[in-house]
Amino acid sequence: MSYENYPDVFSDLFGASGVLLLDRDWIYTNNGGGTKVGNNAGLIRFAWLRRGLAQLLGDRRFWGFQLAQFVQGKVNPAVAIHAAHGLRLELTLAAMIGIANSYGASGMRRRFLEPTLAALGEPEPDLVRRELRLVRQMLHAYAEQELQQNPKTQQLFDVGLDGLPGVLPTIGSLGHRGSRVLATLKMFPPAQAQPFTQLGRFRLPPEARFAGDPTTA
Repeated sequence: MSYENYPDVFSDLFGASGVLLLDRDWIYTNNGGGTKVGNNAGLIRFAWLRRGLAQLLGDRRFWGFQLAQFVQGKVNPAVAIHAAHGLRLELTLAAMIGIANSYGASGMRRRFLEPTLAALGEPEPDLVRRELRLVRQMLHAYAEQELQQNPKTQQLFDVGLDGLPGVLPTIGSLGHRGSRVLATLKMFPPAQAQPFTQLGRFRLPPEARFAGDPTTA
C-alpha cells in the first residue's frame, strides 16, 4: 500500500496513526522485534490498526483499492517480466503472478523463472511446448515443499502438470501452494495454451471501483 500515491485512502483506513506504518523502526520495535512474540502481541494489539484492516477487508468501498494494489505490486511487474523474456501464454503469466504473490516479482524471477529457463537450455522449435515445460517445472518447484504434509500434491503433479491419466485432487486435500496451482490449472488449462493479449478489467459494483488503476476503474 502506497501512502504517497493514495494518502486519502490511507487516512480513511488508519487515521492519524497510519503514518506510523511508514516507519520501519517503529514497526520492528512494536511487532515483537522479528520474534514469535509478534504473533500474539505485535502490531495487531493496536485497535486503530485492527479497525483499519477490518474496514479494508470488509467495506466494499475498498475492494477496488485492494485489487489495484495487487495489480500494481504483483501483476504489472510479472507482465513486464513475461514480456521481457519473450513468453507468450496466459498460463505462464498466471503461474508467474501466483508465485509473485508469495515471493514478490523479483523473487519469482530470481528463484523460479530464471533457474528454470537456464535448466531448459537452448530454445526449441516448438515454443509453446517449451513454455509449457517451463510452467510445469516452475509450479512443481513452487509446490513441492508441501508434498510431505499434503501427499495429494503428487497427484496434482502427475495429473495436472505431467498429463498422466487420473483425476485432479480436491482443493481441500492440498496445501496453500498446491491449491493455488490447482486453481491456476483449472482457470488456464494447459491443453488450451491460450496466448496472453492484455489485462482485463475486474467486475466490481460501482461503489467498489477505484480510479487509480485501469483494471479497477
